[in-house]
Amino acid sequence: DPEIDTPATIAIIGGGPVGVEAALYARFLGYYVMLFDARRVGSRLIRWGDHSLPVAWGEATSPLGLAALEAQDALAGIPSPDAVVSCRDYVEKYLLPIAKSDLIIESVQINSPAISISRAHWPKGQPAAIEVRAEDEFRVLIDSKVRGQYTQLADVVLDCSGAGRSPTGLGPGGGQAIGQMAQAQHFEVGVRDAAVKDRDKFVGKHTLMFGSGIVACYNAVQWAKLVQEHPGTKLTWIIPQGRKREDWLRSTAEHAADLAIDVSRIAKGDCDFLIPIEAWGAESIARDATGKWQVNLLVGEEDTLDVTADVVLVTETRGGWDMADGLAIDLCPHGRLSVAAKGWLAGQSQSDLLKIAPESFVTSEPHYYVLGSKSVDSDPRFTFAQARQQIQQVFAMIGGRAGLDLYTSVRPQCLS
Repeated sequence: DPEIDTPATIAIIGGGPVGVEAALYARFLGYYVMLFDARRVGSRLIRWGDHSLPVAWGEATSPLGLAALEAQDALAGIPSPDAVVSCRDYVEKYLLPIAKSDLIIESVQINSPAISISRAHWPKGQPAAIEVRAEDEFRVLIDSKVRGQYTQLADVVLDCSGAGRSPTGLGPGGGQAIGQMAQAQHFEVGVRDAAVKDRDKFVGKHTLMFGSGIVACYNAVQWAKLVQEHPGTKLTWIIPQGRKREDWLRSTAEHAADLAIDVSRIAKGDCDFLIPIEAWGAESIARDATGKWQVNLLVGEEDTLDVTADVVLVTETRGGWDMADGLAIDLCPHGRLSVAAKGWLAGQSQSDLLKIAPESFVTSEPHYYVLGSKSVDSDPRFTFAQARQQIQQVFAMIGGRAGLDLYTSVRPQCLS
């Protein structure tokens, strides 16, 4: 990509750990930054509540972030580098204070989802010369809860939005169930804070949950606690048929050891309030006149099971490109570029992934970069350290300074 120096405008999509860190890095370099989040800073992470971060505090923070806190006199009471903290504490003691710091507070726009990203003038494929497209600004359409819809022009877009909230296909083989697309806007999606924030949505109701990843496991443990206080609450857990139970339980234990024991007990069917059902998928999904969900599950080669529920909860999501579909973006070299590339990525060890992950932010659209878990197709092995490598490398590329690394040149006194 041609170099873009300050003062240029960088639009950052997503106010999670990667988006906030990228905004901070850009502001340190003097870029004008606009950070847009569909909800609030760290909202997706804070839904994990008191669940522990997968890494220690020192690995989840950066010298740049600590320097920003130090400049705001906000270091009092921060954990030691080797401390294990909850997701809520991480957001409240690190992400939010950085977002409120003098450097980026005016850049952060919450409750402002990006619903469309395109070039300001040229459609995809016109003109043929990529250099001409690179000179055209991006047009970002924002749907703000306060301002309504408006557009923002930007020289660079950093997509830090993560896996997204579009539910995967719930039908057999991962395809769409009959009626899924028409009803998808009524699903509950992802991590639910059943203990506090989302409590009223589920108390005394029957929830039908799809998925077998760590998000589903966390939700199941949340329901186990909820039912102790509200016995009328019920959860039916639809676990994909053909996926070995020991494999996904082992994966859960690797990434969240504190969930493993409870999840293993629940998945075996030892809890009356929680019913696990193995199924190939849902053949059809519909809601009747009373608002009840009517779901037909394929549980055998020809056997089906009808389930009625009050709520449908989908835990496995896909990182859609809906907001930038007009750009027809491909990741290079490993993301969505090819099935072979995905297979190669899946076969890498943790140490090899650390070496290649930073390169995956490059896309086929000039000055449009994808950082964070979406850049490696939501690979669960992706870490905070790798995200910071991506941030360092993308700004070295944008500014045309290969040796630029603020993470080594900016050192707060607390790390001296």
